[in-house]
Amino acid sequence: MPTPENAAQAASTSATTLDLTLTIGSNPDRFLLVGACSTSTVTGVVFDPGGADERTLTNITTLAVSSDTGLSLWKLVAPPTKTAATIRITKGGGHVAAGALGLYDVDQTTPHDAVVTQTFAAGTDPGVSLASQNADLVFNVIGADGGNPQFASGGGQVEHWDTQSASGNFARACAAASAPGASSVAMSWTLSGTARATGVIALNLNAPAGGTATGTQTASLEAAVQRQQIVTGA
Repeated sequence: MPTPENAAQAASTSATTLDLTLTIGSNPDRFLLVGACSTSTVTGVVFDPGGADERTLTNITTLAVSSDTGLSLWKLVAPPTKTAATIRITKGGGHVAAGALGLYDVDQTTPHDAVVTQTFAAGTDPGVSLASQNADLVFNVIGADGGNPQFASGGGQVEHWDTQSASGNFARACAAASAPGASSVAMSWTLSGTARATGVIALNLNAPAGGTATGTQTASLEAAVQRQQIVTGA
């Protein structure tokens, strides 16, 4: 089963770059996800910029949450093992909130299935459903435009990050969570506070070929979540 290991989060009100700090362990079949909600377009995400292990992440998709807010999701297959690695997000000016999640036991050839995206009007609790299977892991990231939104992930989900750049109309918020796979998995959020609009990007992460779901794997996921390190920046 794809297993979360470490997570990081950060936010800024004006910088054109935003750095996250994340440790990538030595477990097999590693995978990295980075999500960002911003007022300007994210033009790139780089792992270990300027270092010996520099890698450029691939954009999975970008969702227009509103006319001036984008939510993007990025990936890196087989990130190098590294302690306190820098992950740099490059964008225009304005507010941004972002997070990163390192995982292992993710298929390296087809790490994920088709992406599901949806936007929601103010006052609506966001949620999407997607197909999965018992050996897999479902991941979703949510972004919000403005206000002072507070996110609470639904039952059966494990939250990996939850951060916002500020409060007020210019603020942007971003959170992410995952849940064990099943034939159909509903990923939901309860929204309190205010937001002019929200958007969700969700996908199914595939276990390595030949992998099966076991009680040991489920226990491993729970233990990994307990070990998960949340690093907050501004």
